[in-house]
Amino acid sequence: MRLMGQEEVTPNENIYLPASFLGSRRWASEQVSDSLAIAAAIGEPTFFVTATCNPEWPEITSQLRPGQDFSHIPIVVIWVFKQKLCVLMKALKTMFPQVGKPLYTIQCIEFQKRGLPHAHILIKYPIPCNTPEFIDSVVSARMPTDPADRRVVEKFMLHQHPSSDRPPSCYCQKEYPDGSRTCRFNYPQPLQAETFVDHEGCIHYQRLDEQDRYVVPHCLPLIWMMNCHINFEVASTSHLFQYLFKYIHKGPDQTRYCVVDPAAGEAAWRILGFHITHKDPSVTSLSVHLENDRANQCFDVGPGVASSLSKLERYFLRPDSIFHTQNGERRFNDLTYSDYYMLFRIAPYDQWKEGDPQYFCERLNGVNASQMHVILQDHLLTHLARIETVRPTQGNMFYLRVILNNCPSQSFVDARTVGGTTYHSFQEVAIALGLFGDGNEALFAMEEAVTSLRTPRKTRVLFIHLLIHDCIDAPLQLWQRFGHYMSFDFTIRNNGVAELGMDDALQEMGLFLGEYGKSLDKYGLPQPVAHMAELTHELRQWAG
Repeated sequence: MRLMGQEEVTPNENIYLPASFLGSRRWASEQVSDSLAIAAAIGEPTFFVTATCNPEWPEITSQLRPGQDFSHIPIVVIWVFKQKLCVLMKALKTMFPQVGKPLYTIQCIEFQKRGLPHAHILIKYPIPCNTPEFIDSVVSARMPTDPADRRVVEKFMLHQHPSSDRPPSCYCQKEYPDGSRTCRFNYPQPLQAETFVDHEGCIHYQRLDEQDRYVVPHCLPLIWMMNCHINFEVASTSHLFQYLFKYIHKGPDQTRYCVVDPAAGEAAWRILGFHITHKDPSVTSLSVHLENDRANQCFDVGPGVASSLSKLERYFLRPDSIFHTQNGERRFNDLTYSDYYMLFRIAPYDQWKEGDPQYFCERLNGVNASQMHVILQDHLLTHLARIETVRPTQGNMFYLRVILNNCPSQSFVDARTVGGTTYHSFQEVAIALGLFGDGNEALFAMEEAVTSLRTPRKTRVLFIHLLIHDCIDAPLQLWQRFGHYMSFDFTIRNNGVAELGMDDALQEMGLFLGEYGKSLDKYGLPQPVAHMAELTHELRQWAG
């Protein structure tokens, strides 16, 4: 950050930007967790779409004065892109009737260095679109034969092969020690006689001619409709969520700013109050805390209205009655923590809603807090809830989270009670309920991380955390069981070479352990193989 001409301030590792700070690492982590919660509940996305603003849209150029370009009218650019994005989303929801209406959509808006916005979109349809025949009917990576189609693809959808005199610092170039360079997007792509899906679930599109090797996958009707670059691909694996919020992998929490012209586009987007991300269905994040230990966990229940209780405490105060859903009659007392917030929302008490079958009143039970209305969500609108992750090393809070995930509770004391016996700790309760046995908490935590689609990096961090706190009896067995998943992001970066991916993951884990004065050897984990740079390059090339 620069202040009054002052040089850059030395970063302070003890300052952490909160999740409420848009763009911070914790904010991005929350976005990833919400997105993965959607995928875990409904399924992985069908298509991954990237739409980029076209500065030559007539709606933009018609507003330019002599000597101006798009950077001089950021408000116009943002308004036009926003409207175009709405048109695109409407088209995506209606243009594939054979696979049904979308089950969910996730958007993330980013800005290029020159200030133009682009949108990443993930969309899920109820019917799978994973056969080569269907993929070819929607997505193409070939140069069209029709002259008009060919011109539009050449204009918007070609990834030009870099010439030999192109500087190696180009954004798409990777340079190796031997002086060779490759495109980080793997262009030119290899020729393929037909579209196929490999064992990792990745799509390899049909490319028959040399010119096809530079064509970015696209949906031709959308290009004609939007008149801009639209990368349209079949989404095959959950690692796409990491790309959608790729800045989660950047350095320590910090913010640096400098006001320059290209920043005007993003500033205009924020000033106009547009959201950087959007998810449909929405996701409610549920925190966990111990009794009398809910610092900073109160939440807003309406405009200008803050609750004096946490979401967990409000859950404990749910009504003691029955309610009716599309699936029949249910009891509030039978709802788990996440079930409650999936089905209901909390709002300030409204006396005019008394008697409304969708509105219920909380049980205050002597609690010094304002009574709220509990409102049944519209069954036509899907809503999800997820309980925030708690590590096993956090002791009682970890076991309380497991209990809340599996059993209805009406208070902290009720959560410690099984069969009329009130236990001293939540760990004893979890064992009594049969949720754990033989000290398998670490295995439980790792399995949950994988099944909930936690990112490979987050899973590695969890594994390291369990190691340094001596929570794993057999580290090598867990690595052998989950190593492939923990290294999947590195495998992708190495053109699908699992050996290189696992080596990179082990190398990173070794660095993490070194910060605590420990090593891979101490836990009986394998050492990463140090391949020569030339061999690594060859392995990647052969894999491509």
